[in-house]
Amino acid sequence: MTSKLTLSINDSIVRRAKRYASDRGKSLSQIIEQYLSYVTQADLQPAEVTDEVAKLSDTLSPSLVEGDWKLDYLTDKHRRE
Repeated sequence: MTSKLTLSINDSIVRRAKRYASDRGKSLSQIIEQYLSYVTQADLQPAEVTDEVAKLSDTLSPSLVEGDWKLDYLTDKHRRE
């Protein structure tokens, strides 16, 4: 059984979502249904992060702060026009 659902979504997001679905040969309804099915799975649990992993994450990926040359470089590199 299927149900109709009315959503209010920003126009630009709808356009991008329709393009995303089309590129994958699916309807927007199918994409949304798959997403909602995924996020509502009862057994979906976040992975546990051990103390050792938490300590490593700080050393492998330091925080970037405003004015940091690396942040500026990455921002320029990945800027979308």
